[in-house]
Formats: sequence, structure tokens, C-alpha cells
Amino acid sequence: CYSTGIVSGEDFAGGLVGTLCNSVISNCYSTGSVVVSDSYAGGFVGKSLTNSTISNCYSTGSVEGVDFIAGFAGACITNTTINKCYSTGNVFGFSLVGGFVGGCSNSSLSDCFWDTETSNQATSAGGTGRTTLEMHIQSTFTDAGWDFMDETVNGIEDYWGINSNDNNAYPFLEWQGYVHDPPVSNNDATEILLVTCLHSNYPNPFNPETTINFSVKHQETATLEIYNVRGQTVKNYPVFESGTHSIVWQGTNNKGKQVGSGIYFYKLKSGSTEQVRKMLLLK
Repeated sequence: CYSTGIVSGEDFAGGLVGTLCNSVISNCYSTGSVVVSDSYAGGFVGKSLTNSTISNCYSTGSVEGVDFIAGFAGACITNTTINKCYSTGNVFGFSLVGGFVGGCSNSSLSDCFWDTETSNQATSAGGTGRTTLEMHIQSTFTDAGWDFMDETVNGIEDYWGINSNDNNAYPFLEWQGYVHDPPVSNNDATEILLVTCLHSNYPNPFNPETTINFSVKHQETATLEIYNVRGQTVKNYPVFESGTHSIVWQGTNNKGKQVGSGIYFYKLKSGSTEQVRKMLLLK
């Protein structure tokens, strides 16, 4: 199964499942964003409890809430098992917040990962944090026992595949139909693994400043522009070369003057590709 779109509510919300109980989920994914006004939100499941198992799944949507907020599962309690799963979405909360899982008790998480850069979270109640570059390399996962196509050391079920173009260069499930073409993983070729990708700013909402992270593919350049709801350009940045970049916007325009509160957009343009995200300045 898979899910897309936007999930919102008061609590117990997940990209695929709100609350999981006495159940088994495998080989599924969610790309939807999740927003709650209270607690227990995850990119895949809001709260998992009582003898439930999740294996070979992933989530990529952003997650926002108050307590027990995480990229994959808001909370795991009472004999929950999560095995060989990952998350990449931006996570924002106030307490018990994690890149992969917000809270975990009497449960088992094994061989799971989250992207520390795209999630803007360095810690988690379970799982292992990896950089975006590491999440784009097959060996990060096969070294942990993940069963990929064209390898038999970890099994012959061939649950996973990866290439540099599909699924934002993260592992995909075999049934999604993409071609398995793992990128090179030696140190001399690390820049080839980069994809042009604009990440969510953090914090958001913000005052007085926010950080915007993005990457530019090998042999490409990109421009970054901030504009208001009327489509008027507020801030331009010089051309960025291939690599990973981080800029801090202090709420000023091209003349160095402070702009007012409101919604702003930031756009990364590379060749014919444009990526746009929204942010909110509060004063």
C-alpha cells in the first residue's frame, strides 16, 4: 500500500496509519505531510502499540505537531517492532521530537534510518541518523542487512532498489517498478551522488531568521530567490555551484531592509527544474 497528500487533525495522525494495534505492515510507503494541533504524529504512523510489526517501509512527508512528533512514528509502545524502515521528512515539534521516532518504550527498532539533514533533527528515540549523501548510497542499507535487488548476501526477496534519479535518489520498494542502478559509493565519486533538492527551511514559522538547505547536482548550477505572495522578488542570491549549501535568511530584502510579517516563498532553479517551498515570518 501507499499514500500521498495531506493528513491533518488533533492527534494520532500518520501518513498511512493513525493508530496501529495488533497488526502487521510491510512493503508500504507514504509521501504525505502530516499536521496535528496536539500530539502523536508520524510520517508513516502516529502511534504504534500492542504487538504490531512494521518492516521494509518508508515515509518522506513533513510532520508538524506538539508532542511525540517524528518522521516515521510518533510513538512506539508495548511490543512494537520496526525493522528496516527509513524516513526523510522535515520534522517540527516542541517535545519528544525525533528524526525517526518521537517516543519508544518496550519496543524494538532495528536497522532503521532517518535523514538528519532533510529532517532537521539530529536525535531520535530510535533508529540511526545519516546524512543525505549516506542515504543515497546502497551500502548504508546493505551493511545493515537490507535485501536489495542484484545481491543475495541479505536474502533473495529483493525488497529494495536504488538509483540516482527516482524517488529523490533514496531507496525505493521493488514493486514501484524503478530500475535498480546503485550509484558509485567511493570517496572520489561522492559529488556524483548529489541530486538537486530544496529542503524545508528551519525553523518555520521563524523570527528573526531561518536556515534554508539545498543541494545542487554534479555539473549543474542553481539560483535561489525569495519572493512574497504578490510574486515580487524580495531577495536574490548568486549562482550556486554543485554541492550542498546552507544560507541563513534574516528577513531582509536586496537592499538590506527588514521585510514585514507574512508568507514568503523560496525557489531553487536549476536548468528547466524549479522547486518552491513556503515559509512564514512572524514578528
